Parts: sequence; structure tokens; C-alpha cells
Amino acid sequence: MLQRSQRQPITIGLFGQFDASVKEYLSSCQIIERETVEGFSINSVIPELDGIILRSPFKLDDEAASLAGRLKWIVRAGSGTDNISPLFTARGVIVRTTPINAYSVAELVIALVLSLLRNIRVGHESLRQGLWSKHALVGRELRTKTIGILGYGRIGREVSLLMRCFGTTILAFDRTPTTLEKLRVSQLSGTRLVAMETVLANADIVVCCLPGTPQTSGLFNKARLQSMRPGALLINAGRGSLIDLEALTAALESGRLAGAALDVFPAEPPGRIRLLEMHNVVCTPHLGAQTLETHKAIGAGVINHLLDLLSDEVEIGVMASDNR
Repeated sequence: MLQRSQRQPITIGLFGQFDASVKEYLSSCQIIERETVEGFSINSVIPELDGIILRSPFKLDDEAASLAGRLKWIVRAGSGTDNISPLFTARGVIVRTTPINAYSVAELVIALVLSLLRNIRVGHESLRQGLWSKHALVGRELRTKTIGILGYGRIGREVSLLMRCFGTTILAFDRTPTTLEKLRVSQLSGTRLVAMETVLANADIVVCCLPGTPQTSGLFNKARLQSMRPGALLINAGRGSLIDLEALTAALESGRLAGAALDVFPAEPPGRIRLLEMHNVVCTPHLGAQTLETHKAIGAGVINHLLDLLSDEVEIGVMASDNR
């Protein structure tokens, strides 16, 4: 934990669910805390804040940047900064991330794929209705399938390493495919780095791990969904803005795609959408980083940033060994 200096206590916004170690570390600071976004606006408190730690449901928009007169830094607990306006960095606010949730997201991808292939959702619902639909729910094996990964960053690379164990053929697209780490992991996992069109035309299962940017918004529109292999599955573990949900619904209803699994949505929560009622769709409420292990790892990552960011504001005392 921190030992306060004689200065005025700083005020930090803690927005989202965090491991207890983060709040303990900040025990000598003034904290404005909120775990959920419903009925709350960061903009109402941001003029009071010297620093912000937030998770993905919370957004810092252009208006927030204009109101943040005292703000010195933002720590995004997770990967990506698409929920933070670029105006913050333009105004000199330090923005840092803790992109250490890749493995937990990759595990969820595997769970979603297997759930679709083996009809787990439909099987569960049929049992709840008192049915024994064993012979109507013949599934497919993951082995021998071609997996297409869009975005070969940390999450995409972890997905490829896990998919290798299932005996799959792996294709991946990335905007910068020749970086040393991407080449190293692609060789280790047997992944071929190819064009996006090649992935979509050949993959039985397409896994989206792309960030949310103006360039990727609506990437999976009607035309791109039509370019996918007939009968393919689409998994989105990247950002909800990647997929046009109306176009995806139409592709599933027409039979062009055999199924889809979504952990992210353009608006969260998504409300009552047709996709949630379809038997060949599995949806989860943005659970990619929702594991005990990832919460602890993200907490440690946040504290590592705070060691540096708060060095001018506080005197660092002795920390517990698990936070070092």
C-alpha cells in the first residue's frame, strides 16, 4: 500500500471490477468507485479526478476530455484503448494499458467453438424441456477443421497455439504479419499468415480478434459475410463494432453461415436482439477477461503502472510480496 506524503490527497476514479489488491494499494488516496455503468456517467465526476483506472464497459469520450482539467493519467485495465478518446493524449494525459488477458480470451474462444460444434446450448435447453434429443443433435469434431484467425496479436496468437492441439489447419491475417513475435508463434503453431480474403474463403471457423478502429467498424457486412465459406462458423472475441448484426442475422437465417458465437456487441448490453433467440448462436456477456486468474494478473499490472505514475504524488512504502 502507499504511504501518504504531506501533499493534498489525490483523487482517483476506479471504474469496473478489480482485484482487491488494487483498492488496497490505493487505500491512502481518495477514491470514487463504480463497478457498473448503469445509471452513472464518468463525466459527472471527472473534473475531480487526478487519475482514472477503468475497465472496458466504461467509456471516456470527447466531452470527458474537455472536462478533465486535473487529470494526469489513465490506466486501461485490459487491452485496447478504443473506449478512450484520442483527445486525452492530445491534451497530454498519459494513457497506459494492461494487455495481459490474452490467454483467458483464447480459452473462451475454444469454449465457444466447441459449444457450437457440439450443440451444447441446444442440448441443455432440450433437457430443460424434458426432451432427450440425442439423435437430433449430431455434432461435428474440431479436428481436421480449418481455423481462420483475423488479427494475430496477443489473443490471436494464443488462439493459434491452443487450436494446434486439436489437429486443425490454421490460417491467420494480420496487418503487420512480419514482426518477429508473430513469425515465431506462427512457426510454433503451424499457422500460415495469408490475406484476409484467403482466410474467409477457406476457413470452416473464422475467429475475429481485431481491435475496434474506424477501419474495422462494420468489417463483417453483408458482402464480407457472403465471401465466407458456405456453412462456416463466425466467432467474435475482438470488438462488437466489427460485425453488422443485421447482416449476420440474415446470413444465419438464410443458411449461408452455420452458426455464430459472440462475446462482444456494438452496444453492451445488447438488449433483446434476434440473435439471442437463434438455436445456432451462442452469446456471452463479454466474459473474455472474466476469470479469477486474469483479475489478479490485471490487478498486478495496474499496480505496476501505479508505481510509476504515482511516484511524483506519493512516497512508496513497503508493498506486500505478491504485488512486487
